[in-house]
Parts: sequence; structure tokens; C-alpha cells
Amino acid sequence: ENYLQLEGLAYRLVPIKTTPEDRISPGRIDTEILYDNLMNQFKWTGIDNTDVYFDNYHVRTFSIIRLRHRFSRLAEELIKGGKKDKAIEVLDRCVELTPHENIPYDMFMITIAENYYRCEAYDKANIIVEKYMQICDDFLKYYLGQNKNYIRNNNNEIKYNLQVMRNLQITSQLYNQNELAQKAENIFNIHYQTYSSKIVP
Repeated sequence: ENYLQLEGLAYRLVPIKTTPEDRISPGRIDTEILYDNLMNQFKWTGIDNTDVYFDNYHVRTFSIIRLRHRFSRLAEELIKGGKKDKAIEVLDRCVELTPHENIPYDMFMITIAENYYRCEAYDKANIIVEKYMQICDDFLKYYLGQNKNYIRNNNNEIKYNLQVMRNLQITSQLYNQNELAQKAENIFNIHYQTYSSKIVP
């Protein structure tokens, strides 16, 4: 893992040692190669077409290859290099290619939003945060509206959505989007109170 270079959907083994930043981001990035592959060379036929049905197998495949994370890593490297305009192009392409309707939002969307914030593209970040908040709010309203046995059987999914809501609140607050952060906190508190009242024997 210390000698990998991310160039697209696969890694190249290179004679350059790079200590991983975290367990899901091994190796280094060649920004020029990765940018060219993700933005110009790869043919993303149909994944952004909401008229196309993606079954659980395909959705799981996109989760395994962490497509959003690859775009996000590229954007982060471009930001570090002072190329914010180029980073915004990458983030825009990722959002365009991976609509929630085809590939459900996941934790990596928070990173996408944060990178928008880092590029001072606040409107684009806020759109993602607002949409993800709505997705989690709808999920929690439904699941927490069921009986206690149903809630216990889906406890992990409920806790995951509560954690996402909390992360959205923290991220928006970090970049001084205080109104949005307050909205996320209010939604979290309402659902957490309901969850606590139903999950406790």
C-alpha cells in the first residue's frame, strides 16, 4: 500500500514510497493522470441517467470502488496545489455523474460538500448539505415512526443517518454556514429524542 499511485479506478505500483493518510486512501496521486482519466478519458455511459435502473448489485459495486471518494481525493490534491477552479470542475463532474437517484448519497458526499466549502463555492456545498439533510430527515421520520421491534431491527441504519445528520451540522458550522448548521442540529435533536424514547426498554 505504501507504493501505490491512484490513476483512475485502479492503482499503479510505483517505486515511490507514500505513507497513507488513512485506511481508505492508500498511496499517492498523480493529479495530471487522474484528472485526465476521470474528466476526459473514461466513458461514463449512463450512470448519470436517472431513467436507467440500478439494482443493488450495481449500487454496491459503486460503493466498493468508492467512485465519489476518487473524485474527492483528486479535488483535495488540486486544492492543496492552489488549483481551486480545477477542483470545482472535478467536484461538479462527480455530482453530475452520481445523482442520489442512481447512487444513494453516502458519507463521501459530506467530503464533496466540504471540498466545495474549501473552494469557497458555498452555494454548491449548501445544496448538497440541504439535500442530504432532507434525505436523512425523510428516512428517520419513516423508520422512527414504526414500532419498537422494527426500530431495533434497523438500529444500525438509524444510527448511521443520525451520525450523517450530526456530521452535516458540524461541517456546515465549520465553514460558518450557521443557519444551515442550526437547521441540521434541530432536525437531529428531534429525531434523537424520538429514537431515545423508543429504543430504551
